[in-house]
This record gives sequence, structure tokens and C-alpha cells, in this order.
Amino acid sequence: FDWLGYRVGLDGDELAVTLAERAWRSLGCKLDKIRKGEDPLRVEDCVMGWIEQAGPAYRDTLKSEFVARLRHILAERRAEMTFTRGEIIETWRQAYNRWTRLRLQYRPPSYWI
Repeated sequence: FDWLGYRVGLDGDELAVTLAERAWRSLGCKLDKIRKGEDPLRVEDCVMGWIEQAGPAYRDTLKSEFVARLRHILAERRAEMTFTRGEIIETWRQAYNRWTRLRLQYRPPSYWI
């Protein structure tokens, strides 16, 4: 099911999270507003913030597809970003690690399940 820009499901008995189409459309809309001058954010700030929000999807998403789609969205809007593929992946990985730590820290007690 889709929830808050994520596609959430199960892979065996593990939670599987990927990005829903809504998340990609949201990034495109935000970049359009920046380009039109309707938003004071810089493209790089917007994209890196979005990547950090995508942290939960890191494990279950192909990295090459993620970077390719991100670059495609930027190219469609003639938006420039100076981050390398490695920097994008590392930012995303760190966001995933933060999300994992929080998820483990706040896991509901077993009697709730």
C-alpha cells in the first residue's frame, strides 16, 4: 500500500519500503516552483532534503535506478546539481541508518503485535 510517499509491504516477514510515484511527483513539483521563483530554496537544498526523506526506501530500492530517475527529473527541468552519484548514495544511506535506528528504538512491544 502507499503511505506518505512510500510504498510499504512485506518481503517475507520483513517490512519492505520503496518510493511511491507520489514522492517522485512531489519532487518534480517542488523543483518546478523553485525554477519559477515561487520557492526560495536552492535546487541542491531541495534535492538533498528530499533524498534524506527517502531514507526508509534505501534498502529495498535499486541505487542505480534511484540515481537515474533523480537525474532524469533534474534534466527535465534543466536543474543543475553538483553532487556526485557517490554523495547522493551516501546521503541516502545515512538517512536510512537514522531511520533504522529510530525504528529499532521505538519498536512497539511484542504484546501489541
